[in-house]
Amino acid sequence: MAVLLFTGATASAQVPNEGRCASDQLFSNAAANERIEWALRCGYINSQAAFSYRYYFDVAASAVKPKDLFTYPLFGWLTNIYNTLVWVAPTDRNASCTVPYNATYGGNAHVVDECLVGCYTPEQKLRFSTGEVAIKEAMQTHRTDVVTLSPDATMDRLSFQTGQVVAYVADVVDAEQPILNIRTRKGGHLRVTTNHPVLDSSGVMKQADEFREGDELVREDGSLDPIDSIEKELYFGKTYNLKPSTYDPVTNIVVAQGFLNGSGRYQDKSVTENSRALLRKNIPDSVFVP
Repeated sequence: MAVLLFTGATASAQVPNEGRCASDQLFSNAAANERIEWALRCGYINSQAAFSYRYYFDVAASAVKPKDLFTYPLFGWLTNIYNTLVWVAPTDRNASCTVPYNATYGGNAHVVDECLVGCYTPEQKLRFSTGEVAIKEAMQTHRTDVVTLSPDATMDRLSFQTGQVVAYVADVVDAEQPILNIRTRKGGHLRVTTNHPVLDSSGVMKQADEFREGDELVREDGSLDPIDSIEKELYFGKTYNLKPSTYDPVTNIVVAQGFLNGSGRYQDKSVTENSRALLRKNIPDSVFVP
């Protein structure tokens, strides 16, 4: 289970922050599974925890399904309630079970979080009920009133509602990571991690690094905005996202920098053909059969 970190002083008003692991980022199921198998063999997690790293519960379908991108355990020490010292654990199930010892922070390295992937840089603004707020500021001030698409929204009839944020996703430590600067013809600028979920012009949720120049992003008014340039940079710092209280795909689409993006729940499930063709018209029901 992920350790829930909090910012601020009043517990009753706090929104939990789930740890993201840019400093120990695994980009494939194979690597994540080897970490899980190593931790299970060595007794650092139990079989129930191993199962939860590989599967998620689809509330809409009332079924347990495999994650397309596994989550995995992060090892280290909680130096205080805000900071974590990370130890990069093996990605070989047969590696030695020995973990480092740190007397200052309470002994042997242990599981301190569950790793997630893909987020915004801190200055990126999301739409809340009162207007745009930078994602880092929203997390620090415990904003819960995020604007999402309504359940009945379609590509030709976008509608919105005020949702409820139940958790923020943030890196547990500053780390160097690749970021995409996506600039559009109408002056838009989206700055996100390579595997961040973004809606394309056909109503499909795609990873940011799947887009090319000339592809179109969807603005919150439904208009399409062609991409002029995509530049990759190495960014050092934390990245962020949030999770609404809902689980269905449409109401987990938020407005970021004026464009339709996926919430942190898409990162839990990754982006699959079954879950990412969201707003197209006249899609056969068979597309959505689990």
